[in-house]
Amino acid sequence: MILPAQALPCPPRPPARSRGAALVVGLLILLVITIIGLSSMRSTLLEERMAGNLRDRARAFEAAEAALRAAEASLLNSSPRPVASAGGPVWPADGPDPDTTNATPWWFEPSVDGSWWSSNATPASLSASAPAVPAYVIEELQFVPDGGALNIGQGTQPGRWFYRITARATGADAATEVLLQTTYAVRF
Repeated sequence: MILPAQALPCPPRPPARSRGAALVVGLLILLVITIIGLSSMRSTLLEERMAGNLRDRARAFEAAEAALRAAEASLLNSSPRPVASAGGPVWPADGPDPDTTNATPWWFEPSVDGSWWSSNATPASLSASAPAVPAYVIEELQFVPDGGALNIGQGTQPGRWFYRITARATGADAATEVLLQTTYAVRF
C-alpha cells in the first residue's frame, strides 16, 4: 500500500535576535518587590520595638503606682504619727534634696539616681516581680487644723497631716524610669 506523499514540515525559523527586554523588566519588578519587602520589615521591627518599650514603661508605671499605694498604707497604719527626720522613713519637706542652693526639685537632681534611691528610699515590698524593687520617699509637708474651733487648752487640735509621696520604679531596662508623686492626707 502506497501512502500519499506527506508534506514535510518546514524547519523552524531561527529566533529573531533576542534583546533581553523581558529579563530587564523581570529584574526591575524583583527589585521593586525587594525594596517594598525591606521597607515593610523595617517598619515591622520598629513597631515591635515601640510595643516592647511601651510594655516596659507600663510595667514600670504599675510598679511605681504600687509603691505609692504601699507608702499610703504605711502612713495609714502608722500609730502614733511618724516623726519626720533626715534619712527617713518620713523626711521633712524637701529633706532629701542633696543641693539646696538651686531651685531644682530634689527628685530631678542629677545626683538622685538609682543608687541614691536604693540607699535612701524605702523599698516597697510587692508580690509582683520587677527587675528592680520600686521604692518611695515620704515627706511631711504640714499640719492643717480643722476649721472653726481653736480648742484652746483642750489637748491636741484635730486636723490632718499632709505628706508628699514620691515613688520610683524601673522596667526591664534600667533606662525605663517612672517617677510618680501624690499628696496624701492622714488624721492621727
